[in-house]
Amino acid sequence: MVKPAKNTICLWYDRDAEDAARFYAKTFPDSSVGAVHTAPGDFPSGKKGQVLTVDFVVLGIPCVGLNGGPAFKHTEAFSFQVSTKDQAETDRYWNAIVGNGGKESACGWCKDKWGVNWQITPRVLTEAMAAGGAEAKRAFDAMMDMRKIDVAKIEAAAAMAGRSLEGFTRAHLTFITVGKDYESAERVWVERLSKRYAQDFGPLARKYGVVGTPEQCAEQIGRFAQAGCGYFVMNAICDPEDERAQIEAIASEVIPLAPKG
Repeated sequence: MVKPAKNTICLWYDRDAEDAARFYAKTFPDSSVGAVHTAPGDFPSGKKGQVLTVDFVVLGIPCVGLNGGPAFKHTEAFSFQVSTKDQAETDRYWNAIVGNGGKESACGWCKDKWGVNWQITPRVLTEAMAAGGAEAKRAFDAMMDMRKIDVAKIEAAAAMAGRSLEGFTRAHLTFITVGKDYESAERVWVERLSKRYAQDFGPLARKYGVVGTPEQCAEQIGRFAQAGCGYFVMNAICDPEDERAQIEAIASEVIPLAPKG
């Protein structure tokens, strides 16, 4: 007879404990399904002979699944936190859970089809958080914008901790519209960007846009250069049929007027 574990996690399911246990055993290493026990008599959520409890192991943790009916639901107050070594392992577990009727949440959390919550957590994130200071802050800030954890972005954020910006060249992504006058160019700029991003870009034109005649556009680029921008990525904003003419105007009329060096 197998000696029972001193401490076992009991998870409440509606009526699918066995299905959940077999999914976990298929998905995670060091996981298995043990004894399946049927009810010796009728119970509030089922009948005699139906599956009542299922013994299983998830990542080495002994559990029992109880088919207790719909009275109680899982919440984020309990979750399994799974440590992963790289992006491939993170993707494998995340995609298995979400792709099997689960749901994405935030910051590495997801929920399986039975409502059990999982944290799929790359070691690079836990190590950065444990390091504390600027490394933890940068990794934390990067994580807050994620659903599934992006290992490369966490690594990049952690690596930047404590680094000086000296030696880096500042760049500016520029949405530019060249026209015969400021008003007509601004109108095209606002209409095209508002349609592209489904929001009103009107208030942003004078603050962030490079808009107007070639001379006005060159002057606006000069202001960004004075603020420390070393180079510009120019995105021509115009009607599709005017794109070639816009690019030619930027190259031949704006850039020659823009400040050098």
